[in-house]
Amino acid sequence: MTAWLDALLPPLDPAVGFWLLVCIAIECAAVWLYRRARQRADGPPDLYGEAHGDVTRRPDA
Repeated sequence: MTAWLDALLPPLDPAVGFWLLVCIAIECAAVWLYRRARQRADGPPDLYGEAHGDVTRRPDA
């Protein structure tokens, strides 16, 4: 079932594959923590929102 994936990726040393998965897990955790902190009322300021205004609303709404 994953033969197409094996054909696309070169063979990896199992240790390299393991550390690649560890790096992906760390990145996912960092993104989750960042988004969780942004949802807090006292979270870090939204620098993009301050520079560009509210981009979630249409101007004619």
